[in-house]
Amino acid sequence: MNLRRSRVLFTVAAFFGVAVAFAPAALAVPVSVYITALRAAQLVAPKASGEDPAYLLVTGAAKGKALEPTKLPKAETYTVSKKKPGIDPEKPVTIWSGDLADGEFAELTVTLFQGKGDDAKLKEFTTKLTDADKKAAGLTAAKIASPDEQAKLAADLLAAHRAFITDIKKMFSRAAKTDHYGGQFTIIVWNQAGKITNRVDPIGLTFGEHYGTGEKIYTKIKNTLQNFQIKDETGDYAMKQLGPLDDEEVNLRVKMLETEKTTEKNPDTGEFKKKVVDYVVEVQVKAEGKPIHWQLGGEKLGISDVHTYWEFAETKKEKAKKTEEKK
Repeated sequence: MNLRRSRVLFTVAAFFGVAVAFAPAALAVPVSVYITALRAAQLVAPKASGEDPAYLLVTGAAKGKALEPTKLPKAETYTVSKKKPGIDPEKPVTIWSGDLADGEFAELTVTLFQGKGDDAKLKEFTTKLTDADKKAAGLTAAKIASPDEQAKLAADLLAAHRAFITDIKKMFSRAAKTDHYGGQFTIIVWNQAGKITNRVDPIGLTFGEHYGTGEKIYTKIKNTLQNFQIKDETGDYAMKQLGPLDDEEVNLRVKMLETEKTTEKNPDTGEFKKKVVDYVVEVQVKAEGKPIHWQLGGEKLGISDVHTYWEFAETKKEKAKKTEEKK
């Protein structure tokens, strides 16, 4: 009797051992990253033309391997005016898509330029950017193990990119009639135990001061002025202030601004006139075809709501938890 019982227990144990051995690992999650809008409140182009040619440069790595630098659109450029987005929200542009297994991640650096995109300086910039990526050791890792590792990778990339973006005007000079640098941010999309966790870090202030109307260059997550012309349901345009997130919290808005002095003088004051370029790029991430919700982090209070900004944005944990509970 004891012998029979032992045989039964052995058989059951063997069965479960085989079941565990052949249990599938966490399934890979299909992920897509989109730019859902490219808007301008103030253009590089003179008022007479009223349109900017603009494009995006996308670099980075996925699953530990460097991605081929990609210009979007690949041919020609987007046409941006104050009323017409260069990228229509109804026709989002995919900047990366792929399956991420547990622990795997993709990092994308998005740089905005206004210009034709055929300048030799763009090749120089791309080389310097990919060289800067090499200073972030975690970028070549196949996986991320923890939220702390994700945050460290973001910080390392930010430091490496800022080191040469600070002098960007030496490379892209308006006087030399090169393309115009608009702004830059990074996205890290990570499969954390079956859940996609995003993080976006704008490169921040790279020249000038945070407040005031002096010369400056920045890419930030912040409120805009009420100066973006948005079409309503009736087809009419109205001047609106855009927040960092849309109402559904699935589109993250990254603001890119430059204020610089021109060579033209104001006849009344004798001072050089200022030129402002003001853009917003909207980002969305989908996992298994569903948009992931955002929340803001690292709040930096300013002298007003417009001057307040956030250092990064990440997946909204509360929303993710509720969505998981519904499943």
